[in-house]
Amino acid sequence: MNYQVGIDLGTTFTAAAVCRQDDQTQIEVVPLGSRGAAVPSVVFVAEDESLVIGEAATRRALTDPHRVVREFKRRIGDATPLVVGGKPLEPQALAAKFVRWVVDRVAEREGGSATGIAVTHPAAWGPHKQELLAKALAHEGLADATLVSEPTAAAVAYAHAQHMEPDATVGVYDLGGGTFDAAIVRKLPEAEFELLGRSEGIERLGGIDFDQLVFEHVRSSVGEAWGELDISDPAIVSAVARLRQECNDAKEALSADTEVVIPVLLPGLNTQVRLVRSEFEEMIRPSIGETVEALVRAVDSAALTPAELSAVLLVGGSSRIPLVAQLVSEQLDRPVTIDADPKTSVAVGAALSITRGITLTAAAIPQPESLDASAAERGLDTEPARPPISLAEPDLPQQRVGSQQSRLTRTLVTAAVAIVAALASALAVGASALGVGETSTEPPPVASKSVEPSKDTSKASSAPSATNDSGGAELKSFVVQPDALPVSASPLATSPSSSPTVVPSAKPPTSTPTPTPT
Repeated sequence: MNYQVGIDLGTTFTAAAVCRQDDQTQIEVVPLGSRGAAVPSVVFVAEDESLVIGEAATRRALTDPHRVVREFKRRIGDATPLVVGGKPLEPQALAAKFVRWVVDRVAEREGGSATGIAVTHPAAWGPHKQELLAKALAHEGLADATLVSEPTAAAVAYAHAQHMEPDATVGVYDLGGGTFDAAIVRKLPEAEFELLGRSEGIERLGGIDFDQLVFEHVRSSVGEAWGELDISDPAIVSAVARLRQECNDAKEALSADTEVVIPVLLPGLNTQVRLVRSEFEEMIRPSIGETVEALVRAVDSAALTPAELSAVLLVGGSSRIPLVAQLVSEQLDRPVTIDADPKTSVAVGAALSITRGITLTAAAIPQPESLDASAAERGLDTEPARPPISLAEPDLPQQRVGSQQSRLTRTLVTAAVAIVAALASALAVGASALGVGETSTEPPPVASKSVEPSKDTSKASSAPSATNDSGGAELKSFVVQPDALPVSASPLATSPSSSPTVVPSAKPPTSTPTPTPT
């Protein structure tokens, strides 16, 4: 029987589902691992460059952690390659090889190749990252694979399970192991879905970040004993890897239990750390708040109100944390639906999207263009696309008419003050030279003959002229740079070289008549 396969390539886990269609649609989740349907998204790179994938790779991490690659999906689009064993590896190439491994496992189980393949990706991915993954898949012989956004696949799975009516609109809140996506999807007739507004996403936020918070809590609880550990000791490296797994298990257990005890079994250190749900919720509350805000932005971009949503669908393993449903319900005041198996619902939706010929159409709301390849290579393709912004040239002060008039007025006033000051100084010097307005306080000298005026009088009379020339030169410089001095300052008074030289008046002494003898 022909079948189609949907693959949810996650940051921490990968799941697959097959869909068969004869008289009715049959959907089935494919168990990829021995302990569940989903398999860890982990790759072990051997010395001969062969790959070990999934649970086997996780086991190798306990003995040779330096050759294990995790979270490679987060690195797609990063120009810096991964380096394992001294050799560079492209993250999209690892992702494509992982998908190839899943396709082969499903083919072995089904007894033949799939007639259609769909691979999901975060809604925040732009065309550049999608193209990188598509080219890598083609290199692995999967050129016909279809790429489907994760929120869209989740909405398709929800519509299949809940018999979603035409024109019904749902908000999709997808909090996975490493990324978060929010989107608003409306069901149309003829098995079509319409993406309203723009998807919102947070590229580096998910369950592994919550695991790290729990791990940091344990490390701080241990105290100084942690700093005494030799991280170069292989035994300690393996023990720390097991402790990280314990932290992951504790996080998941707190979704049902109110407290957990985390065993800390390290060489020379054997203790336990208690963690209650309220403590864990305070650790992650800021991050969960960011995801709820992103969902609200997605609703706003669709030109809707929360009341117009039929429901909010919680998808992804981390969405089972009770605080998620609490904050989403409080903020949007809408019914919250949690999938019975949020780790596989996206894979189910991906398989259904092929079988039913489901298409995703763009809403009437204009969609922004994604970043170009060069920007994405610099790591700028990690945020959701934003509406284009038209930037006008800055209104510089020298381009404003009012500013020019104000500066011109200030310059003219400054120049006038300087000219008046120069003229006043010149008149004062001239008056001194002519003896106008002066009163002699000394007794008149007794002389038998007139005294010739001093030759310095010519110097005194030429002083105003020299002052004016100097003042004019200084004034010219001041006009070019009007802000160099205060408006009220006179350049003649501030420059020693331009200060007028005041020559004492050289008046001829007053002639006293000779008394006539009687």
